[in-house]
Amino acid sequence: MTDTQTQANLALFIGETYCEIEVQNLDQQSILTKEIFLPQISLKNALQSTAADVLKLGYSIQNVYVVCRYLERLKTFRLGGSVIQVTHKGLENNYMLENTTRFSLAASSLIIAIDGKSSAKDLAVQISTEFDRTRKVNPEANKVVINLDPTQVSTDKIEIIQNFFKEKNFKLFTNTTPYDLNSIRQVLLNAGTEGTKEELTKEIHEAFPSAQILFWSKDRFMPDVENYQLYFSAEDFLGSTFFSDKNKNINKLIHLDIENWMVLEKVNKSSWDSPWGKIQRPHYRNTKLSLHPLTEILIDGNAYLQFSKVPAPSEPGPMTAGRGVKSLILDVFYSDLKNKKLLGQLFPALQNVNIENKILSQFKVLEHGQKTESKTLNLSDIREFIFELIQFDINRLGCNDENSLCTGNMSFLNHKKTSTPFKWTEEIFKKVNL
Repeated sequence: MTDTQTQANLALFIGETYCEIEVQNLDQQSILTKEIFLPQISLKNALQSTAADVLKLGYSIQNVYVVCRYLERLKTFRLGGSVIQVTHKGLENNYMLENTTRFSLAASSLIIAIDGKSSAKDLAVQISTEFDRTRKVNPEANKVVINLDPTQVSTDKIEIIQNFFKEKNFKLFTNTTPYDLNSIRQVLLNAGTEGTKEELTKEIHEAFPSAQILFWSKDRFMPDVENYQLYFSAEDFLGSTFFSDKNKNINKLIHLDIENWMVLEKVNKSSWDSPWGKIQRPHYRNTKLSLHPLTEILIDGNAYLQFSKVPAPSEPGPMTAGRGVKSLILDVFYSDLKNKKLLGQLFPALQNVNIENKILSQFKVLEHGQKTESKTLNLSDIREFIFELIQFDINRLGCNDENSLCTGNMSFLNHKKTSTPFKWTEEIFKKVNL
């Protein structure tokens, strides 16, 4: 076997809660596939075990093609806790001016505000003194955003600041338009997201040290992608796959997945209304359905059945995964998940009769806990109610047989529409092998 024959490529979808992995040789033959629920097996362990399997088969990976939804996990957090920002005095919190209710992108205690008129000597002293102060706030900080207008601070002074942080082994992010709120947020988000992207790329490199890593962004796989672009990697990929010339009449995609229920539209939006404020980033319009796969079903204080206002966290996951203790919408459909090949692999605990009994017992508790003078809803009733709510949402969003497709590993939830087959890794390789 020659070196060329031993080479292979790997397709990787990294979701919030699960990953899909497939390896193809250079003849485009699939030699290995895996589907893993991440709260049970970490991405690192999944990649390491895949690397060992690939090695046993006599192959080495030359390219890893990644579609990513993993950064969705960050959308409920303040960012910038390990990011120092150097900006003009008076502009310390300018990125928040449009909406102060948004999550923070910069820790105020890690901002170094400078006077552009200071001498180079005074500036060097100030940066050193302020750096020592920030080390007391967070000694783990390792990124810096230099948010300075070059028309107000000379190139020489900016170089003094850059060289100082380079010597401290900081990763540098630069914004030259500190009065442009969109660009400030974009660069701060790049910096605040860097740790997550570094973690992902490190785990891939540790498993496949000689491989090139390419992330999907907009309409292609690229080796260098700005971090904020990755928040739309999966949606870009879905749009590129389904809003193509062969589907020219299709302008809406109903996507029902174990971690995401939404309608994606061919309509493009230029600005992203992010959890941290508005950022320029063209993307397909995306409307989430009223319910979420991890929505909790519970009894309220008046003994009525209700859905939680926000989804449960992905850890530990649904009872279906064998670890959860809350009744989630995914658990309502445990029998469907068990009978689907992909979902059976993601949730092997469903083969354990004790897990099935636990799910049934939990819904019995919910049934008996409801107010007795009204009709109580059992598992079958809840199931039908969810079907109706999903259909209501889909109709509300203008999806019909002529203008929309339905796909995703839970597309069986859309009773009224034939689903279009979709598997992340298969579609990734279709793009790669064009």
